[in-house]
Amino acid sequence: MTRMHLLVLLVLAVAVAVGCGNQGAEPLGFVEKVEKGEAFVKKASAPDFTKVEGRLPLFEGDVIKTSEAGEVVIRFATGAITRVMPASQFEIQPAKVAQTSQKVIYTRLAQGIAYFYVERDKEGAKKFEVETERAIASIKGTIFKVESTKDSTTLSVSEGTVGFTDKSSGKSIDVLAFQKATVGTDGLTGPEQFNFMTDPYLTDASSVQFIQSSGR
Repeated sequence: MTRMHLLVLLVLAVAVAVGCGNQGAEPLGFVEKVEKGEAFVKKASAPDFTKVEGRLPLFEGDVIKTSEAGEVVIRFATGAITRVMPASQFEIQPAKVAQTSQKVIYTRLAQGIAYFYVERDKEGAKKFEVETERAIASIKGTIFKVESTKDSTTLSVSEGTVGFTDKSSGKSIDVLAFQKATVGTDGLTGPEQFNFMTDPYLTDASSVQFIQSSGR
């Protein structure tokens, strides 16, 4: 076989491997619905973002980005549901080495705002983590909001408990219902009480409950 034939075969093999992507792997979740505006996805093996059309499986390394008016709902295999708000970027991170055999969903909010709904009595409540540039939120069955900017990350909890860790100092606290805490340039502050009734996404999860009950 000539060198040219070998080169062609090698290129074909690489193309097939890239084309297969995550075929055969179980998705970690799905984009259930683009509720407003537009949403875009960059698959782990793809160089660019493409527009989300319909229900979309999500795998490790995939990134979801919303437009200035976009909102998208994601349902994870654990049962957790995330609402990604406008002008936000949300990533499905590769699994880390854990101390137990329990499967954990690791995510990262690179920028913007996202709401998280994890049923307290479900096993999936122990299998979800959200990271930002400055902090890590470990879910313990709750409804909460994470807002990430260049300078700070703010966690607001309306139900349940969320572990909150300052990545720089390693300091960690539990943020309870009706409390919020912030990690900024001055470190971890809070928790302190806040009026969650002013935020409709923290007080009314009816749209998320509809998704759960409809089985879509």
